[in-house]
Amino acid sequence: MNMKAITRINRRADNRTERLSLLTGCERQIMNLVSEGLSNKEIARKVKLTDGTIKVHLHHVIAGKHRY
Repeated sequence: MNMKAITRINRRADNRTERLSLLTGCERQIMNLVSEGLSNKEIARKVKLTDGTIKVHLHHVIAGKHRY
């Protein structure tokens, strides 16, 4: 593997880590549950929020809209 390829791989990993660090704790928790295959309804029950709130959090993650 050449240095350019290694640099690209490292940059991608850094970008992913940076993007994940921008998520709120709640958004990270929801994304973990999504990755486990839970539906919005199941996630809502598990974290004691409404389906609509889960959808809003997912929209923020997908759209890159974070409140800070």
